[in-house]
Amino acid sequence: MYTEQDIPTHVPEFINLFFVGLDQLQNISPHLPLGVTEKHTGEYLPVCFFGEFFDTYEKASFVDPYECHRYFQDQTIKALFQLAQHHNFASTYSEAIATLLRMYREKIEKELKEGRETTVYG
Repeated sequence: MYTEQDIPTHVPEFINLFFVGLDQLQNISPHLPLGVTEKHTGEYLPVCFFGEFFDTYEKASFVDPYECHRYFQDQTIKALFQLAQHHNFASTYSEAIATLLRMYREKIEKELKEGRETTVYG
């Protein structure tokens, strides 16, 4: 377990952008699974992290919102892996942040494997 001295006083901006953006996603389409938005055509688009922001990914559209959510989960796992890799070489490296990124990635991997919906705080 971490002590108060282990808690970082600075979260790198590239990591903060991910978690702030993820938090804001839950308000985009509250009636749909996290990371899913609906096109006017009745199709669903995933909202993916592109290094500094979340945006709809127009190249992947789905008829089923839960299939779209699974795509969102897969892309979020990849984004968390890339964030962790970048963080490993950052001058602001923190073991606590590295652990947080790994644990959150593992949480989503487990949800995807078990066919469960990912929520921001669940």
